[in-house]
Amino acid sequence: MAGGEEERNFARNYPTITIDGCEKCCALKATEALSGPVSGKVVVTDFIAGEKLGEGTLSTRELTAEQKAMVDQVAAAILEQVDKINREE
Repeated sequence: MAGGEEERNFARNYPTITIDGCEKCCALKATEALSGPVSGKVVVTDFIAGEKLGEGTLSTRELTAEQKAMVDQVAAAILEQVDKINREE
């Protein structure tokens, strides 16, 4: 999305999964506007509730077990999208 024509061409020619940090889906909207339809999407806030994250900036070195589980859920959702694309090809 923030890249140049090379990145846009890549997204036009290869299956692309967008990963958005919130329900506004800016990455999805920009990718579709600049490159075409995406093959999959993941919205992080579907898996991570803000109130469970705590206040301030988080360090990936100091995540709680609950926060690590949320990261695992997002990673699993991304993998699910990759698997879906692979099955379709």
